[in-house]
Amino acid sequence: MPDKLVTLRANYERAIERAKAPINLQYRNALQRLRTEYTKAGNLDAALAVDKELKSRFTDPSAPPSSSSLASRSYAKINAGNMTISKLAPGKKLYEESEYVWTSVPEAYSGMHFAQPKNKHTATTTFDIESDGLVYLAIYSRIQDEDADKNDNMLSRRDIERQGWKEMKGENLLSTEDNPKWLVFAKVCKAGESFTLRTDKYCAPIVLIK
Repeated sequence: MPDKLVTLRANYERAIERAKAPINLQYRNALQRLRTEYTKAGNLDAALAVDKELKSRFTDPSAPPSSSSLASRSYAKINAGNMTISKLAPGKKLYEESEYVWTSVPEAYSGMHFAQPKNKHTATTTFDIESDGLVYLAIYSRIQDEDADKNDNMLSRRDIERQGWKEMKGENLLSTEDNPKWLVFAKVCKAGESFTLRTDKYCAPIVLIK
């Protein structure tokens, strides 16, 4: 997308989040009080129902995942064009035409798949969102923090964050033979969104899906 459109949409989304923030905080605090009230009263069924509402509304998609939390989330369906959808597991080839393989896949990502680029020099990843849900994005660690080379249409970490991607923290990172640390970002995407992403001169971002 044109830089001005990216900035305009990012500003729009931030404005919406700012407007929703006090309403969300008020509702979350009320739910927490209600959960405590039911717990103290010994009404565990009601307390669990409130807890479920809390987690479904306010779970941060960028928080370090556990196997159980990933299993309970709703994942987006994507159209990855001609890319092959392959199981995410140690020993699986990262690119169709390459010998590089995934060497470390945390247990939290068990059962997930990825859109496999053609080769290491594909550079750009393009995909469309077909249904609402969570998408993870693995990015080669050479990504620049700011001021990426715009002549090559490369996005910096700041550019990615402006689009709404949140970087994962903790130990839930991926590794391959040529890179011990692939950064992982998460975003709750909407049906109809399209992404064309380049964050490195050679290595394309890898889309992770359920």
